[in-house]
Amino acid sequence: MRADRLVGSAGLLEAAPDAIVAIRPNGVIALVNAQSERLFGYGRHGLLGRSIEPATDLQPTPTQEVPRRQLSHGGETVLVVEDEDALREVTRRILARNGYQVLTAAGGPEALKTVEETTVDIDLVITDVIMPHMLGKQLAAQLADLRPRIRVLYMSGYAQPVLASQGTLDVGVTLVEKPFSETALLEKVREVLDT
Repeated sequence: MRADRLVGSAGLLEAAPDAIVAIRPNGVIALVNAQSERLFGYGRHGLLGRSIEPATDLQPTPTQEVPRRQLSHGGETVLVVEDEDALREVTRRILARNGYQVLTAAGGPEALKTVEETTVDIDLVITDVIMPHMLGKQLAAQLADLRPRIRVLYMSGYAQPVLASQGTLDVGVTLVEKPFSETALLEKVREVLDT
């Protein structure tokens, strides 16, 4: 689902075009402005013009902004694998404007096809943990057979301990939790690429 269809052309997305969309297990749709790191939440009814619910009772904690020149080395090629169109596009835009070459795929099978067909060296795959047709860790295992040097960064709306306890994510892998800010994503990308 495209984020601009969620809030309309005159809504939050104009004020925050790089907003990241997440649908919480309780049905609340959360938008995070990656620049201000403010969280906006809408219940499904709120999107239809009725009630609006907060996505969380927690107040955002101030973060120390890292200057972009320290985060964006750019030049590397990143494959973003995410089944949610809006989040895939926002992630692509964040990476592209910070100097990365970005390929995208809507799921594991499409990602495998992209890797098999491209002649470009892919340095990093950022993949959702839970997707239809193939889990992120299954994709990573198959990618390791095709191109052993590709590094993997996982992203998920679930906390890492929960994913590890359910067996959907191995212990010790790098995870960026959704919704994430631009800074958080870029820091995790550098962490994985620089190790």
